[in-house]
Amino acid sequence: MSKVKPSQKLKELQNFTSKLSLNVGVDLFDPQPKPNRKMIISTLLSLIWQGIVIKSIIKDLPSLKILTLAFVHLSFFSQGLTRTLNLAVNPFTTSKLRDTVLDFYLIRELDPTNQNLLLHSIKRTEKIVKAFLIFLCCIFNSSFLLLIVAILTGAKILLVPVFIPYTDASTFLSYLANIGLQILLGVIGFFTFSTYDATILIYGLHTLTIVEILKLKIKSFNEELESNKKLESSLLIEIKIKVKFLEIIKDFEEYQNFLNIYGILLKFPFTVAIIVNMFGIFLCLDFALTANFIMGFGASLGLFIQLLLPLIVAVILTIQKDRINKEANKISWNFLMTDSNKKIFQQFLFFNQNHKGIKIPIFGNINMKKILKILSFIYFVSVNYANLEWFVIKE
Repeated sequence: MSKVKPSQKLKELQNFTSKLSLNVGVDLFDPQPKPNRKMIISTLLSLIWQGIVIKSIIKDLPSLKILTLAFVHLSFFSQGLTRTLNLAVNPFTTSKLRDTVLDFYLIRELDPTNQNLLLHSIKRTEKIVKAFLIFLCCIFNSSFLLLIVAILTGAKILLVPVFIPYTDASTFLSYLANIGLQILLGVIGFFTFSTYDATILIYGLHTLTIVEILKLKIKSFNEELESNKKLESSLLIEIKIKVKFLEIIKDFEEYQNFLNIYGILLKFPFTVAIIVNMFGIFLCLDFALTANFIMGFGASLGLFIQLLLPLIVAVILTIQKDRINKEANKISWNFLMTDSNKKIFQQFLFFNQNHKGIKIPIFGNINMKKILKILSFIYFVSVNYANLEWFVIKE
């Protein structure tokens, strides 16, 4: 009884799983059934580096912001866990199981038609299993992690308001655009198995939503003040204005809290992301020049996008802060009846005027010029590294 060797079919299946699991830091770009040591080493180094950074954050964060530290720690832990899971189901380990299954069945199969059907069934099952594993990782990254974040940060409902259109018709389009951006960025982050990148993007976009609502409420409040100036003063009008003003202050406090936390999230961890992603870009460009240009260049482009998007969110937050300040300065002081309201309003203006934007170490305040400098620096180092690798290979 002869045993049919399904080597060609196995190579096709391994090619499929290798392409499907394209995740920088752990993926096996090499379709051959062997582990890529460079990718495994880069993952271990990134996890060690992240652990060092978390330790440094503990020293610098005050006790009131320790919950934010928990958020960062959980993000990194989740990222390492999902990448480890991906490493566990890579083609090298799954091929061992596949070989065992094929050996068991093909010894008993004499008809080539049945053998082909079996291989097709295994290939289809592998697609389903791989898709299910990706789905589980997405669920873990989004629902489970963000639920913990909501509990730890004290936000009763962290993301629900973002995904439900606002009742005011004037903000519906901005909410719709925001939802689309969040879904897009979330998918980009989750399918690159980078929990931290995806989570920080959603966190930043949620902050942008709060800013948009606050800006529109201040504008509406100013318009109502102007219209009420023409009417006779009454207790009902004063109460109505006071209630709206307190709503604005409540939204402002939420906005201030989220803006500060987003700044902390970018402060140290994003510096790590720049270093780790830069190391990943080196490997991707190395792979693009030496093996598969499309896969290597595509992965390096994905890493550039992961770095660029949180920085753009930070720039937009800074711009929106200035717009809020402009609208807030238009509020008439005559309608701020109590001293406590005046004090709160002064704090409101002081925060907006003195908040210098979001900073990250080495690069300082984030603006478009700084973003271009960061990207050009990464590009310069990556290309020179890749050219050096290419020169060594040619020699």
